[in-house]
Amino acid sequence: MTAADGSNCVLPIADLPLELHEQILYQLVDDKTALAQCSLTCRTWAPMARRHLFESVTFSWKGPCMQALDILEMSLSVGTYLAHHVRSITLPSVWLGSGERRRERLDLLRRLMRSLPHAESLRVPHPFDWHSFIEGLQDDAGQPVDDIRDRMQAFFPFPKLEILHLENTFFRSAEDLRVLLSVFPRLSVLKLDRVTFDDELSGRTVTPARVLQGVNGTIHIRKLTVHSEGSCLAVLLDALSRAPFDLSLCELNLPTTETNPSKANATTTTAATTQTP
Repeated sequence: MTAADGSNCVLPIADLPLELHEQILYQLVDDKTALAQCSLTCRTWAPMARRHLFESVTFSWKGPCMQALDILEMSLSVGTYLAHHVRSITLPSVWLGSGERRRERLDLLRRLMRSLPHAESLRVPHPFDWHSFIEGLQDDAGQPVDDIRDRMQAFFPFPKLEILHLENTFFRSAEDLRVLLSVFPRLSVLKLDRVTFDDELSGRTVTPARVLQGVNGTIHIRKLTVHSEGSCLAVLLDALSRAPFDLSLCELNLPTTETNPSKANATTTTAATTQTP
């Protein structure tokens, strides 16, 4: 920086405008190593660097999942609040099994979810063992099925969640899916890849529809992506067209079958014009 008399002057980093700090760190958002070094080099940069470092986290059973949880909980006790920066979560395969293993994994997942209260996006890119998950929640205190939504909401305490992406999930019924989605009041972007149902042909309902009667407000889905075909696709669309959901779509992605076999699994993107309530 040049002074009025033409001489060079050096400002301490802490005296630089906040906007300049943000721009410097923004250039490093894809370089986690550099961001980590910045957070250790300059105390002024530490909060902003942490925001970029921990904005998106991916958990894995093969990786140090428990260690990550310990770090998040420790940061809360020392006042660095790393979990408060997390906005996007990718879970490991929710394959729970049974018995003691299921209890241990459910407890670990529950602690992870409760430590990340500001999550806005949740992705489960692996098979979701829905049957074992529901059984585990019910075994927790032996409550009747009518309170399953309350248990689910306590397990996923994400009032700010806007984006949900599920892959390879086999639900017992469409009502189970509706109950899960209903615990996210701000949900607006929904992606469902290869989601199927036990009862898609028989019409059975495992979770009573009355479970959703106490839901307050309407959940407005603005962007919907569904990669399922046939009767399952029809079941999904029907499930999302009933209260408490409203398909106020500005973007819709559905599978389409083309005459060219090599493109039979292509996906079409459609801008849907609907009336906004």
